[in-house]
Amino acid sequence: ELMSECPEAFEVIIVPVDLAEGNEAIDTAVSDTLSAVGPSGIDILILNAGKYQLSPALETDVDSVLPEIMQLNFASSVQLSNKVIQADRWKDQKNRRRRHIVVTSSVMSRGPNGLNAIYSASKHALRAYFQTLAAEERSWLRVDVACPGGTATELWDSAAASSSQNVEGNANGIKPYADDRSKMDVQRCAQLVVSGMIGPGFLFHEMWITNQPGLLWVYLSTYAPSIFRPMNDLIASLRVEIWRKNGSDPLYLPTLLRYLFLGDDASVKSKM
Repeated sequence: ELMSECPEAFEVIIVPVDLAEGNEAIDTAVSDTLSAVGPSGIDILILNAGKYQLSPALETDVDSVLPEIMQLNFASSVQLSNKVIQADRWKDQKNRRRRHIVVTSSVMSRGPNGLNAIYSASKHALRAYFQTLAAEERSWLRVDVACPGGTATELWDSAAASSSQNVEGNANGIKPYADDRSKMDVQRCAQLVVSGMIGPGFLFHEMWITNQPGLLWVYLSTYAPSIFRPMNDLIASLRVEIWRKNGSDPLYLPTLLRYLFLGDDASVKSKM
């Protein structure tokens, strides 16, 4: 699909890799990619792998979910970026030119979020690592961290769930889903990421990309933590209660308010 949409002047090379398989798969993918692009090398590396987790912290099978989420959401991006930098000799003085890494974190890297403890932790780690890398290598490397909120992708279809849930969903057989009204269109999200990439780095080193009230949530967590904490505690408890009832990921603010004041947990299930 990507190849069919690109102008004929552009050559698209697809190198498949399963980042969950670890170092060996990443080594092979980096080697194959550099062989395909030739001496021109790689100028921009976009890291966009991830898996969602939807369950209360103490009801999550940490023995399996923790290593899986941390490997895919955090470690694989660190490993891949390091191997590209080394294999493509980004730091070599003879090969030195301005390089660019764009990494997809999440608005959940800006604060705690009920039902997403391990996912949020992985995105916190990702953001921290790459912003530290950017500070250390600022003379030749630009790093942009994109922090999207809920986006209309298939992320929920493969979400890691609680230990009481089966492969089809929760204990009642309901597959995890999120209200479509809370999600940003994926093309709009991609456009905003690209806009940030071509903008000045001192302004777009971190991009908050989400619908309201997600953006308000990020602003409060960043600039007004004393107000944010009690509000977020209430939201987290409501999210967990609604999830226990119908297996949904209640991100849509009116749904939370209806449940708080009316006890009504109605939501619009994804048609994806």
